[in-house]
Amino acid sequence: MQKQTFKIVRRRLDDKEIAFLIKEIKQTPNITGFTVSEWDSFDGIFIAEIDNKLAGIIALKNTAGNWVSIEAFYVLSKYRNFGIGNKLFDAALKAAMKKKRNLYVITYNEAVVSIMRKNNLQVFDAFFKLPFFVMLANITHALNCYIVYEFIRKKIAFPADRKLTFGIKFFVE
Repeated sequence: MQKQTFKIVRRRLDDKEIAFLIKEIKQTPNITGFTVSEWDSFDGIFIAEIDNKLAGIIALKNTAGNWVSIEAFYVLSKYRNFGIGNKLFDAALKAAMKKKRNLYVITYNEAVVSIMRKNNLQVFDAFFKLPFFVMLANITHALNCYIVYEFIRKKIAFPADRKLTFGIKFFVE
């Protein structure tokens, strides 16, 4: 495997990148898709670029209380196993710490769970172990019609037995 040189930048996505990510994520079992307006509403977007092209992304959203969630975390398949996911996660952790916000992640992806453990997040598999404000934000998020549609569509398209895993990291009390 050839080593890829990449950089992590914080910037908004352009319309072409959003359209590309929507299409790409629809074909991926371990991440629920987002609408154009959701991509535009994220509070912090870190992008891994190779030759000024998108190779991966992590998107943050401020939620209730002093929490921030990792909403989208995706590395294009041809760029996996080069450390891009680790660097994107590092950027998200640093942003949460700098803003004095606690961080949480909800994922089906075992690679993301591995990164959470490596970064000493508290990892568990029960929704009701989440802090109250995190549960509340996620119940509200789950009422989004597009999220419901994508969840059902992916259950049918990718019928694997997937386990939802939760991770939290406290930076403030």
